[in-house]
Amino acid sequence: MKSAVDKLLDIVDKGESKLELCVDGSKLTQLLVEERMERDIRTILSYASSVVIFRASPKQKAQVVQFIRDGNWGKTTLSVGDGANDVNMITKAHIGIGIMGKEGN
Repeated sequence: MKSAVDKLLDIVDKGESKLELCVDGSKLTQLLVEERMERDIRTILSYASSVVIFRASPKQKAQVVQFIRDGNWGKTTLSVGDGANDVNMITKAHIGIGIMGKEGN
């Protein structure tokens, strides 16, 4: 029996839909706790046409950007941050943008 992830990826493979992912840091942590879920989230990231990670730790944000870059799927990464804690994520991306925000310049 196919998992929900496999069914979702079948739809994407057939070109019936694009996969876009939006997840917060606490949910990402929950997904990465279990080995099987970590494999699924990495597979989903490899298929996603866009990924938005928010309210995540600086380490999580940098890891997601690095994973997508390392995948060699022909994807370009763009990271936008508004504080010093975003520097690692911004520098790992193909395109990094730092903006003025509540946390600094």
